[in-house]
Amino acid sequence: MSKTNIYGVVILGTFLTSDDVLLLNKVHANIVILDNPSIENSHSSVVINNKEGVRSIVHQISPKETVLYVHGLPAIPNFQERNTAFKYSAQTKDFNLTEIKMDSFSFSETTTSEQQLIINTLQNNTTIVAENDYLALKIAQIVAEKKLTHNVKALFGFDNIKTLSQSPIPIKTVSVNVSVMVDMAIDLILKEYKVPVHVTVDTNFVEGDKNEK
Repeated sequence: MSKTNIYGVVILGTFLTSDDVLLLNKVHANIVILDNPSIENSHSSVVINNKEGVRSIVHQISPKETVLYVHGLPAIPNFQERNTAFKYSAQTKDFNLTEIKMDSFSFSETTTSEQQLIINTLQNNTTIVAENDYLALKIAQIVAEKKLTHNVKALFGFDNIKTLSQSPIPIKTVSVNVSVMVDMAIDLILKEYKVPVHVTVDTNFVEGDKNEK
């Protein structure tokens, strides 16, 4: 395809780095970047309202609760923004907070070290907040296999992925309308703005009822 046939480019920028953006600056096309809240202002972007989503999670948790916060690795910009929002929103809650880190995008079964990490940190009546749903599913698997469900008061994720139906225990999550994000990105390209435009897409809190299998 020749350059003249390229009207615009939508890039899924979840894992984009600053160096990647410098390379994009050399591309002579109308570029819109999806899903990276730290993106430089040189390109238009459409991102998730992470702050709103995290606030809706914290709102569900009572003050002074025992909370296990699970950071996702690698620490992508979405996770960093969610963590910042969590710390800010939790200031008035006075949680008994423990923080750990786990691989957030592994689709394999949980490792022995991950299992032991949850076993060692999970206390009675603990609320777990994971930075995405893949983490939440991994934790749910460990909790169920190790028969620790009685220790979990609630489990929260983020993104509302389809495979949440596979969870052995309920996961509360935050819904992000991906179709809306894509539509907005295409709209930004078609309108050919002369300066970068940055759009934030709102989220919805989703109660995690266990699905019947």
